Amino acid sequence: MTHGAARRALEVVNVKSSNLLSIGLVLLLGLAFGSSVVFTRLGIREIPPLSLAGLRLAVATVAFTATLALLHRRLPGETRVRWDIAMVGITATGLPLMAFTFALLFFSSGMLSIMIALTPLITAFTAHLWLADERLTWRRLAGLAAALIGVLFLLATGTTGLTSAVTSSLDWRGPALSLGGVLVIATSAVYTRRRLRGVDPLVVAGGQTAVGLLFVLPFALAFSSLDLSMITWRGWMAVLYTGLIGSFLAFFVFFYIIQQFGATTAALSNYVMPVTSAMLGALMLGEVITLPMIAGAGLIFSGVYLGSR
Repeated sequence: MTHGAARRALEVVNVKSSNLLSIGLVLLLGLAFGSSVVFTRLGIREIPPLSLAGLRLAVATVAFTATLALLHRRLPGETRVRWDIAMVGITATGLPLMAFTFALLFFSSGMLSIMIALTPLITAFTAHLWLADERLTWRRLAGLAAALIGVLFLLATGTTGLTSAVTSSLDWRGPALSLGGVLVIATSAVYTRRRLRGVDPLVVAGGQTAVGLLFVLPFALAFSSLDLSMITWRGWMAVLYTGLIGSFLAFFVFFYIIQQFGATTAALSNYVMPVTSAMLGALMLGEVITLPMIAGAGLIFSGVYLGSR
């Protein structure tokens, strides 16, 4: 084998290895996000939503602080950048986490994950309004229309993903809270792109998690009563899992994928997350997967696929 042929063969092997790594990380990210939704719903059986959100962020903040210290990463010294990270912490972490946790009082883990899967599409629409270099195409508009039809279908059919023993009808607060959280995250993503380009993503993730904790904590103390002695091992397992896997590990993997393979690859986890949540929710919590739920999810996924091309 000539030197040139050997080099080309090595390049092919490297590409294949890179593709396998990206696929593995996307699956890991989708599993982390999806399973954390199920464990959140498990946790709110014992822990009030605001308290659970605060405990989750406390665990994640400790993990991020230790990691950043080990890697010798620090917050930028510029005041503007710190304020921007604080803003992202409120809009990308604090507000949506509270909204999503409360939403799980009204419908299943799978339903919430289906709603969260709208995030890339809503982000594209928000970017069109805010960023000069982001323009909506007819394909993206068609994707947005298909996804919205999917959401309306789920609402019209009253799909909750829960058994009749848990709830008899769809409560509007579930979709309102989840869609509100998605809109806030989409806006925050565009804000991050405008204001935090070039800032270490891991530092941003750690900073926004800490700020999210500081934002949630006053609400938890003021409006949520918590008796730590009443939390069983299942409740603490939910706290640790959502904090370490759903927040710390998921953010870590998410930003690594963006750095190594791009934002489009990272967005593929949105297809894995709802499947993970629906299946795990059915196995662990007795949630149900209905035909209207599958049909609505299909429309939403089709819309997201069109909008991301």
